[in-house]
Amino acid sequence: MASKAPVAATVARKLGRELREFAIAALYLCVCFGALNLYREAILNAHGVSFSSYGWGAVNALSLAKFILIGQAFHIGDDTRHAALFTPSRLRRCSF
Repeated sequence: MASKAPVAATVARKLGRELREFAIAALYLCVCFGALNLYREAILNAHGVSFSSYGWGAVNALSLAKFILIGQAFHIGDDTRHAALFTPSRLRRCSF
């Protein structure tokens, strides 16, 4: 039974770390989506349309944060982490 305690501690530590990463990503996305919702509401109110959907921004933030964590768990995009975003195209000689 002594061997189960370190495994439980490791699982608890990993769960705590993943929950912390999820909370940070979800909070960041919630602020971003909230700002977009405020902008949308301001534009629509200027044209006389009543609009408010703050709950959908939070739901979208939570779901997108989960997809981000799933992508990190499966190491999606790790092979292109150090690649250049833009590379100059090789110029081909055109023969007309």
